[in-house]
Amino acid sequence: MKNLAVIARKIIKKNIYLTLATTAKGRPWASPLFYAYDKNYNFYFVSEKTSQHTRNLKVNPRVAVAIFSSQEKPEAVNGLQIKAKATELGLRELPHALLIYLRRPETKLMAERFKNYRNPLEYLGRFPFRCYKIMPEKFYILDPKITKKDKRVEVRLN
Repeated sequence: MKNLAVIARKIIKKNIYLTLATTAKGRPWASPLFYAYDKNYNFYFVSEKTSQHTRNLKVNPRVAVAIFSSQEKPEAVNGLQIKAKATELGLRELPHALLIYLRRPETKLMAERFKNYRNPLEYLGRFPFRCYKIMPEKFYILDPKITKKDKRVEVRLN
C-alpha cells in the first residue's frame, strides 16, 4: 500500500487542476478548478460565489474529486478519486488558506494575477469571490498491478 500512497502523492503534486463534482436537488455538476493543497491533503480553490458548483455546495457539501493528467499515454495514466466534504471559508480560516493558495502559481502571469487576491476581506461580503476548502474522507487510485481489469483501491496519504 505504501507504493500506492507514493503514486497518489505524485498525482497531487504533479497536477494543478482537479475536477470537482457537486450535486444539488438531484442535478450533478462537474467543474475543472485550479487547486492548492496543504500538508494534510486538504484542497483549496477560489470561485465566484454565484457559480453552479458553489451554489451546489451550499445545498450539499458532499463532493467527489478527480485528479489526473490528460497528457499521459493511456497505459501510463493513473488518477486519484476522492470522497470529500467542501465548505466556504470564513474570516478566521482565510489568511492560512490564501497563503497556501497564493504560493501555488505555476506561471508568471498567474503570479501577477494573484497579486490582486491577497486580502482575506475581499473573499467576504459583497465581493464576488470566495475561498473553499475540500476535506477528503477517502482517497482511491487504480491498482497498477492489476492489468486485466481496473480495480480501484483505497489509499491512505497521512
